[in-house]
Amino acid sequence: MKRILLLALLAGYWPLHAFAALQPYIMSFSPVSGAPGTVVTINGSGFTGLNAAWVGAAHDGTLRVVNDGQVLVTIPADATTGAIGILNGVNASFTPIAFTVQAASYPQQTISAFSPASGPAGTVISVTGKGFTGSTAASVGASRGAVLKVLSDTQATVTVPADATTGTVGLSNPAHATASAASFKFVPPVAPPPPVATSALAIRVQGNQFVDGSGRTVQLRGVNFSGFESVAVQGWDPADPSGAQAGQAGGPKWSAIKAWRANVVRIPLNEASWLGYTCTDLSGGLHNPDPGHNYKSAVQTQVSQAIANGLYVILDLHWTAPGTACPMLQTQMADADHSLAFWTSVATLYKNNPAVMFELFNEPFLDFEFTGNAWQYLMHGTGGSFSGYPATDNTGAWSDVKHPWAIASYQQMINAVRATGANNVVLVGAVQYTEDLSGWLANRPSDPAGQMGATWHAYPTYNAALGSAAYAQPNCAPQIWSEVQAIRAAGFPVIATETGDHDSPGTTGAPLVSTVTAFADRNSVSVIGWAWDAWGEADDVLIKDVNGTPTDGYGVFFHNWLLNHP
Repeated sequence: MKRILLLALLAGYWPLHAFAALQPYIMSFSPVSGAPGTVVTINGSGFTGLNAAWVGAAHDGTLRVVNDGQVLVTIPADATTGAIGILNGVNASFTPIAFTVQAASYPQQTISAFSPASGPAGTVISVTGKGFTGSTAASVGASRGAVLKVLSDTQATVTVPADATTGTVGLSNPAHATASAASFKFVPPVAPPPPVATSALAIRVQGNQFVDGSGRTVQLRGVNFSGFESVAVQGWDPADPSGAQAGQAGGPKWSAIKAWRANVVRIPLNEASWLGYTCTDLSGGLHNPDPGHNYKSAVQTQVSQAIANGLYVILDLHWTAPGTACPMLQTQMADADHSLAFWTSVATLYKNNPAVMFELFNEPFLDFEFTGNAWQYLMHGTGGSFSGYPATDNTGAWSDVKHPWAIASYQQMINAVRATGANNVVLVGAVQYTEDLSGWLANRPSDPAGQMGATWHAYPTYNAALGSAAYAQPNCAPQIWSEVQAIRAAGFPVIATETGDHDSPGTTGAPLVSTVTAFADRNSVSVIGWAWDAWGEADDVLIKDVNGTPTDGYGVFFHNWLLNHP
């Protein structure tokens, strides 16, 4: 949910959720009770641009905007009795009375047989029995992260995850669980060889930590350099696809970043610009997303310069679009049409450089033209579908394009990266612009290389006033704190690849970022600030000039936080 404000002004548009700034009002809703899966009709006004629905303590309700006066909310499986909230990223409205969540009726499952009896991660186990309808989760041995596909009431498949152990095969629904009488024998993978270093820097995952090439624990602390995701595809500066966003042609001033004691830089990318295919904008105009024929080489130069200055690099797939559409704003998720090819290309190029990490997708939001199970579709590509996507052009207009399309799930992208032989660290995001981690553990993909971490984007609570107690807490607080801790306790590192705060002239302090960094230091969480770009905007800007003069408030605080670490 970064604020790409200068880019937005130059292009004449804002990110999708910046348009959704109306105050929604709820006048009525029905029904007022029901089991998970119930579709609730909400009537009112100001619903255009809504992108999230909360039901009690659950933040993953499926929302469909029918028109400005009506939305449909599907009650999620983890809903609790409480008010239904509808949000647009800026404003929110809640039902005046609670929706009562009723227990659904689920059968008791029985597993009669399964095959094969043994295999490595990725093995698809065919399970037979009865009562499988309504099952939502599967296990293999001690792992609870197996991918389940229910084929019928008597047939299901379970995909063995990377962290499986020898043990029973289990199925569960919200009311019951069952396990096989026999055990599945898990065949552990042969550990892949470490990547061949092309630089003195190396970063990898060890347990729930990032470690360097010598095995020393590393807290990644750094900055985002924005520009490559948008400049080239908009055709602003063919000679420099970075757009000189920090005030310096060709990229940032690395010595200034080093003076802040950063040890990592995140570079957002555009899949069309990297792959170089001709695309079409909302008005039907054709774009060459690499007008200077220099996009890849410019990115490679920045990566090489960052590493030469002792910085790890995160390459982030930031903007995508399905079919022939131009990636000119944030789309809901990576797409099957191009994103797998993007990661195959990037991973092939950097598979021998262990200083480079891959953030597989920036900020998923599965509450716009989506139907189904958001977490399962996001992570595994099953149980959901998109019926449209946002698109724009250079005029400042954007529209909802009604056209079905298929995502590239996180599991598919990991598979594409690993198929190249790359063992680089891969970073996996979450729903609600990577701000809600509630289903990350239960639905996470498997990484055969064991080099996976979770990403988190920590921005101030929706619609909270600057200076309020709520502003100092990130979206999805207070649950987000325990969710981050749970992910780390399960053996995965967590990195906030974006955070931001207020920085207009005269601002003192950074309420949200001071909260996030204090938590990060206590819990060994890595943090990267948005953004090392001299945009002069009131929020989420770190610097005033190319030399790295920190902005008031947020910039000063983040600069001092970095300096206070070795």
